[in-house]
Amino acid sequence: NEIEKKRTDDTFRVISLALSNLGGAKSVQDYFKKIGPRSYEDGVYSHLAEFYFGKRRYSDAAETYNAFVKRNPFNKKSPVFSMRVIEIYKKGGFPRLVIRAKKQYASTYGVKAAFWDHFNQSDFPQVLDNVKTNIFDLAKYYHSLYQNKTLKKDRGQNFAEASQRNDKSGKAAYAAVYAYREYLKQVPELQQAAVKRNIIRSSSRLVNNFPHHEKAPVVLGAAVDDLYEMRDYGQAVTFGRRLIKEYPNTTHAIRRGAWLVVAHSLFSLKSYPEAEKAYTEVLAMTAKDDKSRPGLVDDLAASIYQQGVAAKAKEDYKDAVRHFLRIATVAPTSKIRPTAEYDAAAVLIQTKDLDRAVKVLLAFRHNYPGNKLQHDVTKKIAYAYKEMGHYSQAGREFERVAAESKDEEITREAMLSAATMYDKANDTDNSLRVYKQFVAKFPKPLEFALDTYYKIAMLYKSRDDLFHYRKTLQHIITADAQAGAERTDRTRYLAAEASLVIIEPEYDKYVAIKLVNPLKVTMHRKQAAMKRLISRYSKLVDYHVADVTAAATYYLAEIYYNFDRALLNSEVPKGLSKLELEQFKLALEDQADPFEEKAISVHEKNVELLKRGIYSPWIDRSIAKLAKLVPATFDKPEAVPPYIENIAKYRYTPPAYIREEARPVFVEHLQYFGYPSQKRNASQMDRGHSAENTSLKAGETAGSASPAAADGVSDQTDKADGATSPPGGQAPLLGPPDADGRASQGQPGE
Repeated sequence: NEIEKKRTDDTFRVISLALSNLGGAKSVQDYFKKIGPRSYEDGVYSHLAEFYFGKRRYSDAAETYNAFVKRNPFNKKSPVFSMRVIEIYKKGGFPRLVIRAKKQYASTYGVKAAFWDHFNQSDFPQVLDNVKTNIFDLAKYYHSLYQNKTLKKDRGQNFAEASQRNDKSGKAAYAAVYAYREYLKQVPELQQAAVKRNIIRSSSRLVNNFPHHEKAPVVLGAAVDDLYEMRDYGQAVTFGRRLIKEYPNTTHAIRRGAWLVVAHSLFSLKSYPEAEKAYTEVLAMTAKDDKSRPGLVDDLAASIYQQGVAAKAKEDYKDAVRHFLRIATVAPTSKIRPTAEYDAAAVLIQTKDLDRAVKVLLAFRHNYPGNKLQHDVTKKIAYAYKEMGHYSQAGREFERVAAESKDEEITREAMLSAATMYDKANDTDNSLRVYKQFVAKFPKPLEFALDTYYKIAMLYKSRDDLFHYRKTLQHIITADAQAGAERTDRTRYLAAEASLVIIEPEYDKYVAIKLVNPLKVTMHRKQAAMKRLISRYSKLVDYHVADVTAAATYYLAEIYYNFDRALLNSEVPKGLSKLELEQFKLALEDQADPFEEKAISVHEKNVELLKRGIYSPWIDRSIAKLAKLVPATFDKPEAVPPYIENIAKYRYTPPAYIREEARPVFVEHLQYFGYPSQKRNASQMDRGHSAENTSLKAGETAGSASPAAADGVSDQTDKADGATSPPGGQAPLLGPPDADGRASQGQPGE
């Protein structure tokens, strides 16, 4: 500890002062000669010498150190004390004594000196390093004397001394390096970095001072390896390039090793273009069957790949692609080649060079069938084809994505994307195939499945395959009815629209029934069809879908109006007199009027929905119909203020959020018979048809073909706030009615 060290130093100071007064070095020698060697002997000498040095008594200080060395020539402290003598003479300004001390040091601790009979040179690398330094200094000294013209008579001796010292210093320099390396094997790992630094420094001196030394390339090559291991990449490159340049005729192994370190170091320094050149040199010096060759090829490819990465970071995409793709030529067997080509394709897609990207990706697929990037490659090919408008190819690639993926969500999206691509390519066969595969594989969630079934239905319709079209719509209706907790606004909407379409053929059949002879038979058929239609259209209200409710209202009105027209156009019974014929026509008109009135009333109820902020194309149809039936009310010319005349015609369409709010609700159970207002008409009918040969009886018209059901519609349409808009924010699946009042079917969102 500090206290103990201070006490020891104080003790040595007192001893030094006493010995100085007793005669200095000689008194110390006499003392130890008398008592014999002691472990602290070197401490007594060194403290006395440093005491003299502090007093600038340089000769006494040097004499004290030399006294210890003379008494203990094979003590491990002796080389240290001898070097201290040289330093003291330098400090005191005694150049001749410095030369003499250096000669003594080189002689006493030279490679073949007796000192090394007691110690291993590897244990004292610093001693050999000092020998090398001193010998080299002596060589320079005698060389300078040789060149001094004033010392002409001594030139021969000085030349001999210089030559001898050069020879010895070269050997000493190498011995120092060797000793350091042997010493390195013994020191703990934590101290090895410092020893390596000494090795490198010593190696540098050898090469600098003795460039033609036979061991110089070996020493320099080893130093290059040490620098790389120490991660001093800059110095490793410098030393390595020096070896390559200055020793071109050294062994193949040393030159290859230097190139390898230079290449690795440049790569670590991110000097990738230079690293590529260095790796190329290494490979040129490596045998084809060398086990290290594959790794070197990978290193070369990596240096090129990093150039591509750097170019991409600078947004030089053209150069990035060039670097990525040239790996296939320069290092075709490298492990990084697939990644480089994949990255090249990604950059090409990013820059919209899609045709070239597809070529690269298809080559990737062919060349690396088992690569882990294959799945992503398929995705990119699909995307590229899609962006290029090659929808059929895109569809096939999306199917491939679905087949390759183990992720259920990715499979779902890929299958739908494939079907969509086939849709755009007008490839209905493949569209149907994929959509049907999709609903078979993913029946849940029901809402999504029914959306897909609707697309299937539309595809069948586009092919005029009405059987499968209606069959698919019926599946939607049934699935929604059995959905239970899975039923949503969207499933109800799809089922409602499907139901509307399914009913249409029955409506067509109803319209096709004409009241011809025998009137009793045709009247019964017409009445039965009318009853079924009113019942079915009324059930559509249960879906609470605005457009479907408006459509049902429109169709109910048209049912009544059609019955009115059928009555007026019914076939006249045979055998009627002129009077009976006139009475028959009057009776028909009297019976038909309530149906027309009911049709008008139901259409008006449809129009009233506009007051509640509800809009539907079916309401437009009702307005158009009313314009014909009640022109005085619904076909008036619009009074346009003068200032409007200069503005382009404009038709207001309520926004979606208004159209999709509340919807009218029909009465759930419409009564078909017993309409109160028909009593008057029935009695009039009785009075107008008393002839026995009249086949149209009062009970067959007023009693059986009553528009009583319309009362329920009139009374219940006011409850429209319970209906809903098309769910999911999508446009109606059925478009607006066409010219004949039918619903036109369109794709969702049309």
